[in-house]
Amino acid sequence: MSAVPLGVPGSSGETSNESGRSYGRPGLRITLGGEELQRVALDKRIVTVGRHPDNDVVLDADGVSRHHLQIITVQGESLVEDLGSRNGTYVNNAWMRVRQLRSGDEIVVAKFRLRFLRYEPDAGFDVDQLLRRWGLASARSKAIPTVCSTCGAARDD
Repeated sequence: MSAVPLGVPGSSGETSNESGRSYGRPGLRITLGGEELQRVALDKRIVTVGRHPDNDVVLDADGVSRHHLQIITVQGESLVEDLGSRNGTYVNNAWMRVRQLRSGDEIVVAKFRLRFLRYEPDAGFDVDQLLRRWGLASARSKAIPTVCSTCGAARDD
């Protein structure tokens, strides 16, 4: 994984248009106890996060599963998926299994906070359609709730 620059205001990886939207590369700013530990560019289609050293982003602490989550980015859109972790994955203080990421979203893994940095996607984004386009529709099961395309909350169908 590459270290900075990301789509962070003031970084050399950022560009913007007249609306002020940032169009830098997607990335994570990782903090622990309010202190920034690392910035990671999401420069692969699938980036794994967990305690085991074979992950792209290693978070070595209690409460982090060996293979905790993955972030999938294709054609400028990113999703986070919990990989069946014991303690769960939270985005903006809400438990989730699969969720679209928007710039500024905070992913919580044990004591770590991973701030997702990227431009804001269109409001009409459809998670299910993107999963099908990526060939991941078969990965959905009854254990993974359907996600509202507007707010990202889980819903019963």
